[in-house]
Amino acid sequence: NIFKEIASDQQGFVLQHRAKLKEAEIELAAGRIEESILLLQEISSENEKNIFADKALFLLGKLYQYGLKDDIQASEMYESLLAKFPNSLYLDEAREEIIKIREKVKQGT
Repeated sequence: NIFKEIASDQQGFVLQHRAKLKEAEIELAAGRIEESILLLQEISSENEKNIFADKALFLLGKLYQYGLKDDIQASEMYESLLAKFPNSLYLDEAREEIIKIREKVKQGT
């Protein structure tokens, strides 16, 4: 697809990062969760080199929490976001999700 093509172009790094994120979102929308996870992990591992790394971690958290029902992995993604990106736009939402997960664990559901 066009996003994969743009993502592989080393010249336009901002477009490349955005395209890679879009590709992950398309994979998720198409039900290809594993492919989406791999792309999001790749984006998030680039840390500050990719301006969407924090969003990728947040989406990974959401995907694990709601898509795969894996609260432990989701919590790890959110906590990683808090640690790596203390100024992220997703900080408050990630904190809220961690609290939800902890409450759920306390209630045993």
